[in-house]
Amino acid sequence: MVPKAFMFEDFTEKAIKVIMLAQEEARRMCHDFVGLEHMLLGQIDHILLGLIREGEEDTVGGVGVIEKSGGNPGEIQARVIGIVSNIEESDSVAKMTKDNSVNVLLEEYGTNLTELAKQGKLDPAIGRQELIDCVIRTLCTRAEKSPVLIGEDGVEETAIVEGLAQRKGLQMVMFLNMRLLIAEEENRGEKLKKLMEMIKRSGDYILFIDEVLTFFGDAGEMEGAVDAATILKPVLCRGELQCIGATTLDEYKLYIEKDPALERQFRPVKVLKYSIDETVEILKGFRKQYEIWVYFLKRSEANRRSLLRAAAAMVLKTELCRFSGAKIYPGKGIRFVRADSQVFLFANSKCKRYFHNRLKPSKLTWTAMYRKQHKKDIAQEAVKKRRRTTKKPYSRSIVGATLEVIQKRRTEKAEVRDAAREAALREIKERIKKTKDEKKAKKAEVMAKSQKGGSKGNVPKGAAPKGPKLGGGGGKR
Repeated sequence: MVPKAFMFEDFTEKAIKVIMLAQEEARRMCHDFVGLEHMLLGQIDHILLGLIREGEEDTVGGVGVIEKSGGNPGEIQARVIGIVSNIEESDSVAKMTKDNSVNVLLEEYGTNLTELAKQGKLDPAIGRQELIDCVIRTLCTRAEKSPVLIGEDGVEETAIVEGLAQRKGLQMVMFLNMRLLIAEEENRGEKLKKLMEMIKRSGDYILFIDEVLTFFGDAGEMEGAVDAATILKPVLCRGELQCIGATTLDEYKLYIEKDPALERQFRPVKVLKYSIDETVEILKGFRKQYEIWVYFLKRSEANRRSLLRAAAAMVLKTELCRFSGAKIYPGKGIRFVRADSQVFLFANSKCKRYFHNRLKPSKLTWTAMYRKQHKKDIAQEAVKKRRRTTKKPYSRSIVGATLEVIQKRRTEKAEVRDAAREAALREIKERIKKTKDEKKAKKAEVMAKSQKGGSKGNVPKGAAPKGPKLGGGGGKR
């Protein structure tokens, strides 16, 4: 309540008692900060109660000053309390703005998942997009505004809410630690009621309460659960608060199905356990968190996938289930890979050098080496994919045209196809006959010219007479 810059050693004992009384007045009025009005009430209480025993004459003197001025300390105290209680929130000195009040309480009893998502501190939500969309549709409806995630231990309901926080929107997702809020002995119901009122007026927050259904029905095992149920139940039934709950199927049947009002408000979203293939895809998303372990063991994409698949299959064995806190996928696989990677990191000498070099930014760390190799793998995969998808230049002109002709002939009728075949054969025969006739005519013309030249009996000038060569070289030997 008192700013940290002020130390109690700098004040007198009387001033310290006045400050303590002012804090009690602010706490009694459910104010977050101590203002001037609380200090005035603290001084009046200090004078009236006579808390400073060693300075009794000062107390009498303070009362005497008030009485001499024509006032009554009791009436002054009553009037100040009435004025402070009727002051508007915007004009109050002790009360901060609406957003600051909500932030102060939520920072004390909750966690802003949206801010963590902006800082990149949340794990990626892989394989849960359909469930996240279902939760968003439920939050956008008019009647049912409170989805409840139903699943066994290990299905990672919290990861769905973290995936919702990573979506860009106008509202912020807050994780409210209800058990911490109701564990306080003093002002348990007042703080919760005040927080609900502020969130309802603000309208900028979506609360995530784990095991929310344990605060309803006969859940009175923990102190304050009944008070929490009394405050939360009317607000949820009227739809004035957007809340996301997480519970098991047995708890849902025990506390929700028996209450028609809560059953109308809560919409169940079942989170089923994942298969080995789905667990492998989720584990691949956590590769960056354990990139050193994966880099040292296997480098290629196929080997990494087989490694993760083997890890997920090994968790299925009952021997490993005994040592894993979660019993259902994917939480079981995530915890196993996380534990095995830590064992490998501390057992490998190269990993020890990595942790040593991690303190020296000037040196090349194993993480940088892995990222460099990972970029090469991505480039090679892109080249292979481009080669598979790229068509050859002649495929469209030649092969495509041939396929079109074949498809056209298949769709034609038999009679049309036979007529076309006969016409083509007739045309081919006519071309062959025409070619033969042209050859015969050309040959006849050549023969006619040769016969005409032989009938004259004259040897052309400059032509040697036909016959054996001189020296008897014309005959065959």
